[in-house]
Amino acid sequence: LNDVLTEATVRSQNTIVEYLAMVGLFGFLFSLIQSLIFERNDILEFFGRDPDAFSTCSISKGWFLYALFVGVTVVGYVGGTRFLMLSEAAFFNLSLLTGDLWSVAFSVFAEKIVPRPLFFVALVFVLSGVVLYEMAPHPVVEDTHVRQTAAQQLAEIDHEFELQETSDDDEGEHENEHYQDDDMELL
Repeated sequence: LNDVLTEATVRSQNTIVEYLAMVGLFGFLFSLIQSLIFERNDILEFFGRDPDAFSTCSISKGWFLYALFVGVTVVGYVGGTRFLMLSEAAFFNLSLLTGDLWSVAFSVFAEKIVPRPLFFVALVFVLSGVVLYEMAPHPVVEDTHVRQTAAQQLAEIDHEFELQETSDDDEGEHENEHYQDDDMELL
């Protein structure tokens, strides 16, 4: 349901920026309140602030792991939203179901643990669902204007990001030139 609503929202509004901002804001607020109510002691224990518990990791490592989790989550939400702007939620969900294949491949080849035969039966059904879905005509009515607008907005976001990186580099070069001029005047 979440992916279907996401697809409907980003397609009808023709923007992903507002959607991601609202998901980030309200997701932060809800998770902050829930974690303070239900997981306060676990969080204190994780960061080694609980005097009755043994520290699980250093404070710097805890913050690093937290920042890594936030970064991966942001990449997942941005990537998923960009995908739903150009494709359908049904295909997105079918594709997510094939993710178990990689974990099973790791467990078979690295850990030498083979799952039960029923897993492989389920995997065949999932993969055949993806193939059948791609063979049929797309259920979403093709609106070329919406797709063109989506592609233009994604290109504009990428272009703005590149301009921001370029302007940051230029500012650093201008500062260095300014310092070199000051050094010349002192000599």
